[in-house]
Amino acid sequence: MGARCSCDSLTDARKQLSPQEEVDTFKKFYKDVMLQQLRKEGKKDNLEHTFGLLGGENDSVVTREEMIRYLKRHKYSGNGNTLFDLIDLDNEGRISKEEFASLTKVDFLKHGPIRMFKSWLHQAYTSSDEAWKAIDVDHDHFITPAELEKVLRDIGYPGDAHVVFFCLDEDQDGFVTLSEFKHLMGRQSRKIS
Repeated sequence: MGARCSCDSLTDARKQLSPQEEVDTFKKFYKDVMLQQLRKEGKKDNLEHTFGLLGGENDSVVTREEMIRYLKRHKYSGNGNTLFDLIDLDNEGRISKEEFASLTKVDFLKHGPIRMFKSWLHQAYTSSDEAWKAIDVDHDHFITPAELEKVLRDIGYPGDAHVVFFCLDEDQDGFVTLSEFKHLMGRQSRKIS
């Protein structure tokens, strides 16, 4: 799972948002706070300047610490660590301009973390049923965060298992069911794509 910094306290006391709610919270923050700041500074409201506000102006990457510091300073109402993990698609501990740009897609979650996971599964398995059987090792018809993390680590998945679980667990009850898995991964008779 993604590395954490000592700045975890940004929103720990708040209710955990679903992945889509977290993305929506950031988009609102972008409109209400970041665009206003860019206008005050006389800068265009483009992706490059927005990325720069978060810390990517000098080295073309945003670290967790830079992002958390900015969000905290500007009273971001979501969870900065969760947001960082959602955007850091390659799980390298920094956000590239390309990863940040993926937030602009209409359905970011399906084009970002889930797309990466599905693409990887497609290379390893021929169907969502085959993938489910491999991941649900104890065959109890649901997957826990620890189970998913262990299996993905053991089979060499390069992304963040926490983010994948968070996106798959649609009702946020702490378990991924076969139904939730298939909803995002594809129907039983289709290949994962």
